[in-house]
Amino acid sequence: MSSYLVACKASKYTKDGVEESKLTRVGAYFPFKESKGGRLVLDEGIAVFGELVLVEPRSQGMASD
Repeated sequence: MSSYLVACKASKYTKDGVEESKLTRVGAYFPFKESKGGRLVLDEGIAVFGELVLVEPRSQGMASD
């Protein structure tokens, strides 16, 4: 498993009367080994407005939109 987390933009929407959420990959988060914190690296050309979440990458990869 990779040692980094995937940075995703979280968005909520309603489909057929049911509230759902969607995560779109926008970059990666690399934690520092010696201290708390880390470095967030967004994909080139990305500007994010709203909520960012960090998730572990799936073994099959995440689809980017």
